[in-house]
Amino acid sequence: MKRFVAAVVAVLFIAVSLFAMPVYAQDNVLDKMSDWAAMRGKKEPEKSMILARRRSERAAKRAEKEMRKQAKKMDQGMKKAFGQ
Repeated sequence: MKRFVAAVVAVLFIAVSLFAMPVYAQDNVLDKMSDWAAMRGKKEPEKSMILARRRSERAAKRAEKEMRKQAKKMDQGMKKAFGQ
């Protein structure tokens, strides 16, 4: 019974860390695994290009999400200030 409980706690910890990690890190475990799969079997110049492209796409997506969040916050502030 103790081993079962320990195994369940370990699985829950790993599952939560996989989903919480993108908040704190730029490249999470899932991103690294997908990068590895995309670069598998490629030569070095192509690997670097693939990795750089994928990282820049993720950075652009994060920046766009942050801009939308800030625009929404600013819009709410304007509505509050002007009473609409």
